[in-house]
Amino acid sequence: MDNNRRSRTYLLIALTSLLFCLLYFQSELSHFDFVTEYAKMKSVLIRAQTTFVEPKWPDLMLFVPVFPGGESELNKILLRSLKFFWPKKYLKLTVLVDEDLPPEIRDPFVERIKKSMENEAEVVHVKLNSIPREFYQGRGHDRQQLIMLWGDNFTDSEYVGFVDDDTLITNYVLFEDIFDEKGRPHVLGRSTNFTITGPGWYQVSVTTRWSDKSSLEVMRTMNYFPVVVKTAHLKDIRLNILKHHPEFTNFDDFFRRGIIRARRGYSQFNIMHQHLWKLKFSEYNWHVEATSKTDKHFQQIKEVTPEMTFPKRRCSLHYNSDGRSVIPDFDFVKDVFKRGFCYSLTKLEFDSDGENSRLCKKAGYSWEVVSTTPSTDHWLFEALDWRWDNRTVDAHINRMALNRPRTDWNQEEIKQIFS
Repeated sequence: MDNNRRSRTYLLIALTSLLFCLLYFQSELSHFDFVTEYAKMKSVLIRAQTTFVEPKWPDLMLFVPVFPGGESELNKILLRSLKFFWPKKYLKLTVLVDEDLPPEIRDPFVERIKKSMENEAEVVHVKLNSIPREFYQGRGHDRQQLIMLWGDNFTDSEYVGFVDDDTLITNYVLFEDIFDEKGRPHVLGRSTNFTITGPGWYQVSVTTRWSDKSSLEVMRTMNYFPVVVKTAHLKDIRLNILKHHPEFTNFDDFFRRGIIRARRGYSQFNIMHQHLWKLKFSEYNWHVEATSKTDKHFQQIKEVTPEMTFPKRRCSLHYNSDGRSVIPDFDFVKDVFKRGFCYSLTKLEFDSDGENSRLCKKAGYSWEVVSTTPSTDHWLFEALDWRWDNRTVDAHINRMALNRPRTDWNQEEIKQIFS
């Protein structure tokens, strides 16, 4: 038992003992309903002990490859939303910049990133990506995918969380958004229903299945951010791919010859989870998302349980692929921030009618609204919406009950988004 938990336990015992004494004497004097009042007070004490206690996060490093041409988006979307919505004490960020950029472009870019995140995170690393062009045929998109599969070369953290530079965080992020009660990362896998997702994703599934010579792609996991995996598992994935493909001398050779030269569509996240499903199934908390009531994809996978189908709320959206805004649309970002802020407050904060809750109520986001109405920002990802499943309402209500008070909101950002 850790010291914090032991201290809370001792406190609960002491308060309970004191309560017994007080209630005993009061019951002697006024026939106090001891049993009823004790039950009420015990419930209050338990809620006080658990409701607003933030579990300690595992060691997680967020990981994002970037390029100078996307600097405006990087600052106005990903970095801005991390600063506003991610707990600072748990914000550890590794930014990957291409080493072969001209120094007069690369070096000032690196310094601007560092300055932008100065005093905004617990840890910020800007590292250089030196993968030779021969392994990705000179295409920046492919270089980004490949470097994620080598993410363990850039961090010693236990977990690595992959994000794109246009990831937009949509609420104050809690431990429970990223990990389950056992400390396992959540995985949100979407069905590979190609009548909905389109022919491009069919070609992606061909490559995923080819990577482990399977007849079925388990799920599409280009479906949420951050995509969190245990850092050590990246090596296991690479080795397992080579086990199925002894014709390649090393992993970079597999990537270059098997994917790039063949011009196959692929998703690095689909490939990762295809192998993790089979190699490390028990070390992740799997959630599966059908695309409609008639989508039967997951019914053919024997490991999928009914519990896995219960909806899981996201804490981000993919800005450039969201489908609701004309890019770039920073008024859209402002609206997402406003909703995310109001959906992050607690019932206690709304009941106390402080400045934060008054701003939200004026904007149309009362507790009655935010506590019962799933926000599109949490359930739509890359233009597909999970809310066809009515259980998203229950999932949303359950998640809202976890909200915890926050005292360090950026007041300047709040003024801007409500202006």
